[in-house]
Order: sequence, then C-alpha cells, then structure tokens
Amino acid sequence: MGHALACCLLLLAQLRAGIALVPPLSHPHESLLQQLKRTTSVWADTADSTAIKGIPASALDGVTTNPSLVYAASASCHFNQDVVRRALAQQGEASAVDRVACALGIQLLSHMPHGRVCTQLDMRLQHDSAGMIAQAYRILDTYAKGGAPLPRIMVKVPATWAGLQATRALEEDGVRCLVTLVTSLVQATAACDAGATILATYVGRVGDWHKRAEGKPEGFVWPAASDPGVALTRAAHLLARERRYATEIMGASFRSVDQKTGACVRNCGSARNSDRRAERVPQQPQLSSAVRARTQVLAMRGACDHVTVSPALLTDLLNTDAPADADAFSEAAFMAALAADAAGASVLASSAAGFERDTVHLDAALRTRLHARDVEEEARAAL
Repeated sequence: MGHALACCLLLLAQLRAGIALVPPLSHPHESLLQQLKRTTSVWADTADSTAIKGIPASALDGVTTNPSLVYAASASCHFNQDVVRRALAQQGEASAVDRVACALGIQLLSHMPHGRVCTQLDMRLQHDSAGMIAQAYRILDTYAKGGAPLPRIMVKVPATWAGLQATRALEEDGVRCLVTLVTSLVQATAACDAGATILATYVGRVGDWHKRAEGKPEGFVWPAASDPGVALTRAAHLLARERRYATEIMGASFRSVDQKTGACVRNCGSARNSDRRAERVPQQPQLSSAVRARTQVLAMRGACDHVTVSPALLTDLLNTDAPADADAFSEAAFMAALAADAAGASVLASSAAGFERDTVHLDAALRTRLHARDVEEEARAAL
C-alpha cells in the first residue's frame, strides 16, 4: 500500500510540474496554429484589423490591444487613418485615446464573428482604482454608441493593487476584465481572488528578466521545461484549477517573429554594445526568432486557457506544418514514450498480465459451467 501511495504521489507531482506524460495528439497536414487551437484559445495581439485579414476568422477567439498597439495602428495605413479621423470627429465624454481605441476595436470585431476585443485602461491610472472604474464605463459607453455588442468587449486592467480592486468592483457589476502585467504568482492569486475573467502572464518578459539576472548569453533560448515564463503560467493555471477559481489563464508577451533577438539587444544602450558583449560570451547554436517564438508558444499547450500573439507570429503558425507531431501516435513514437516512463510501462505490463491470467481462469470456469449445464440437460432429456 505504501509503495502504491508513493507512486500516486509521484504521478501527481509530475502533473503539477507540467511534465508531458504523453506526446500531443496531432492530425496529418495541419498547421501549428490548428494544432495549438485544439488545446488552447488563440487571440491576436494587435490593434490593426488589416494585419489579421490573412488569418481565418475562425482561427481567432479574440484580440487584445494596448496603447502601444493602438498608436502603431493609428498611423499604419490609410484605412486606419480614416478610422482615426472619424473617431476624433465624434463627441462624448471619452478621451480621444479611448475613442480611437474603441473605433479600432470595432473594426477588429468585424473580422471575427464571435470573438472578443480587449481595450486597455490608461496606465497612468494604475494606482487610481476609482479613475480606472470610471474610464472602463466610458469605454463601454463609447463601444455601445458605435454599435458594438458589449458582451464581446473586455477591459484590460493592470495587476497593481488598485487595478485589482477596480477589477473586483467591475466584475461584480458584470464588466469582464482581463488583468494584465501578471509577472508573479502573488498577482495571479490576487487576480483570481478579485474574480477576473482572464489574467495574462507576461511569458517573454519574465523569461527576459531571468536571462539578464542569470547572465545568460545573448540569443539564449530557455528549454520549454525550464522557461520561467512558462513555469509562471503553469503555476497560475494549476492554482486556478486547484482552488476552483473561475479565472482563465492567458499566456502573453511572446517574442514576435520580427523582433530582434535576445534581451541584451532590447535593453542595452545600442546594438553595438550588445555585439561587443556577445563576443565575450560563448554562444548557443543560434535559432531564428520565428523558431524561438514558435517554440515558446507551443510550450503553452495545456499550460493555460488562452494565448495572445502578434499577427506575424499568427501567420507563421498558420503557414507552418506540424511535422514533429504528425505521427505522434505511431507505434514507434508511442512505444518510445511509454518506455521512457518506467512506472507506466511496468504497471501496464503487470496489469495486462494479471487481466490475461484472470481471463484464462474465467474462460475455463465458464467452459466448466457450460459443460455441466449440457450434461444436466442431456440427463433430463434421457428421462
């Protein structure tokens, strides 16, 4: 009994640690995006509706925006500039920033038949819960005046203490909130406790911090099993499920396909400085930014409920076949995975042998009874 209990505890520990016990099931000729969507809701991280026109509407479950993305979209093309001009011409209590963000959000909604759009609150209000609550209602009013269905609108609230108090009040009033900037488990716990509909962990940025803190070389790529951002997301997901919170977990802040590689390039004074540092540090084999971003996103399968990624990464996932998992349940792949799990293989073998033995005994017993019945019926017939 003690050994069986130890095995059960070991299995539970593996599950809690996020260890993959079996390879992910896949289908031939599917893209990585299709593979990801079978376990995870996929959102686009953009404010530019023209950037997702090449993505099938059915592939998207929602769109997350933020002021940086709104700023970029507002000057990106003539279409968006026309949207901005019309938004600025409107009257109302909402600020110009909010009017533009909502106008772009309405365009994003038109690309998705059922998805949601999330508009971020002003980060300058991050320590002002009353101010955030008031802004949230102005945003909803602006969306309503633009004809947007409010059940498809979410507000994005920062995971500051004031933001979490605002989240609690808004959620209690039926306003759906996505708590963003979650970079620690305590924030995730508080967001769940506040009743947030979704919380978003900053996977890439958490990983970048640990790279710098641990002195990792430029271009270093965390293995999925030890990526700190992935670990945070898995821990938040496990926390929400174990404590039966309704909050869903989203992985965000992935490294885009078109981003420069390595935390040093993004944070040093210039690329030249990071190049000199790189000369002094042994390098890992270099992977393209597309491969790194793709690997990190796919590591989120089963670790969270949603992911939000850039249009460039969405396109990459859509256009990349999934050869690695296409034969994940071929006999060879299955046997290799099973052999790697000593306990699983042993228990399977012993259990199968036991069932086989008992089947032989049952078959023999039934044959004996059938023979006895036949003998009894023949005896009756002879009377």
